[in-house]
Amino acid sequence: MNMSEGFTNDSLSTEVPLYTSTEYYGDEDDPLIFLCDDDASSDNTTLTSVVFSLVFVLSLTGNVLVLCVLAKYEDMKKVTNIFILNLAISDLVFASSLPFWAVYHSYHWIFGSFMCKLISGVYFIGVYSSLIFLTVMSVDRYLTVVHSVSITLRKRTLCAWSSSAVIWTIAIAASIKEMVNSDTVLTQDKDIFICEEVQTGITPDLVGYCLQIVFLFLLPFFIIVFCYCSILKTVITCKARAKYNAVKIIFGIVVAFFICWAPYNLVMFLMSLNDLNPSGDCDRRAKLNLAFNVCRNLAYFHCCLNPLLYVCTAKYRAHLRRLVCNSPQQTRERSSVPVRSYHNTSNIFQNGEAAREEIDKL
Repeated sequence: MNMSEGFTNDSLSTEVPLYTSTEYYGDEDDPLIFLCDDDASSDNTTLTSVVFSLVFVLSLTGNVLVLCVLAKYEDMKKVTNIFILNLAISDLVFASSLPFWAVYHSYHWIFGSFMCKLISGVYFIGVYSSLIFLTVMSVDRYLTVVHSVSITLRKRTLCAWSSSAVIWTIAIAASIKEMVNSDTVLTQDKDIFICEEVQTGITPDLVGYCLQIVFLFLLPFFIIVFCYCSILKTVITCKARAKYNAVKIIFGIVVAFFICWAPYNLVMFLMSLNDLNPSGDCDRRAKLNLAFNVCRNLAYFHCCLNPLLYVCTAKYRAHLRRLVCNSPQQTRERSSVPVRSYHNTSNIFQNGEAAREEIDKL
């Protein structure tokens, strides 16, 4: 989004108005173009700061508890635990940027150009890695439960750690563009600094926003829905005892993902379309701005929801009680079943036993 338009849909933007004049002159031969006033209120910026602070506290508390439970009680050779570990770290990386944006919305950017680039990069690394890990976890469960992939536990563990390294590499690489383009900008009307992605063109990057929506929402969402619908069908077919609890968790994961990210991406797309006409309806712009602020806050809450979903499992609740109550029991639970190969598991899945194992990990 071009800064001169005075209207931005970037998720890092603040409600500080980028201009106060109601008219803009181009070259001498160009006609006069009337722009919209930005009447963002201090109440809106204060609410945004409070929401960011609340999300930070909830995400920090929930995901740190998840990490403690994993480190103290769980076997980190299990693929599911490896991905949950990385997903919790991803949520914490994202949440670590929120205090800076909370200060930004309450005041203005006071941390300098370097921190603007760094925090922007941290923000996008958290967003990208979280979505990728959630998708990869769904694919792993799909392959294990539905197709009973024949692979030894040792190889599965190695693949999980290797996949995690690749995912972090992809997330960091994908965030370099935003990190490089982000910089502090001095506003002419308020004489204060803002932290924004600086763009040079005058035409909104509609193609870029469409690609973002496709690859960062639609594609992961359809993959997740397909995987969990297939898992659900398998669970019902094998009549596993834990199927009802699994249904609730599966439903919660998909619904949480959709509710948090669908409105945000839809509003971003509508704003990019509206920006094709910079001198359009001011009332429509104001409504889109308000909708964006609400949907952005909702999307940010997603980093708090994963620990709440884990609480739906009896095993996690038991571990959490032991952790909080500082129980003197054994500090790490290890499976009493010897490590076995995943070869010849098709018959086991027909009997429902292997499906129950995988569903218990949900």
